[in-house]
Amino acid sequence: MIDILCSQFEELDMEMNPRGLIGNSALAHRLQIWADEELSPQQAHRLKDRLFKIHCCQGKSMGDVDAIVKAASKAGLKDEARVRTILKSSKYASKLKKMKRHATNKLEIDTVPCLLVVEKDGKLRKLEEAKDIETVEGFLELLDRNI
Repeated sequence: MIDILCSQFEELDMEMNPRGLIGNSALAHRLQIWADEELSPQQAHRLKDRLFKIHCCQGKSMGDVDAIVKAASKAGLKDEARVRTILKSSKYASKLKKMKRHATNKLEIDTVPCLLVVEKDGKLRKLEEAKDIETVEGFLELLDRNI
């Protein structure tokens, strides 16, 4: 499935590195929370795009502080010291922890990736068998069975 995704990205003139290092993405998530609160939607989107590229295009770890700081700089956040302060902030660590609790307790998300589907009646449903998908065809079959 990864090879299919990579070829689809190439068709859109985008790059994808399917061998990215996972790492702990908590710092990147803290920075995203800050961006959503403090930046314009366009600036926050630019930052999120750069953070996405760390793993999916550059093949680096999402826990690599220097890669996060560089991504922030490319998104227009030139004050490296400020970015590093945000990454260490207990305020954003606490907000991320609260968001994770909400995902686990209210949305019942306990694994990544997790596939949530909004049903016709507006109810949100988690597809348990989504974690076993290995092909695009398998994904489409799962959706056909559940939607």
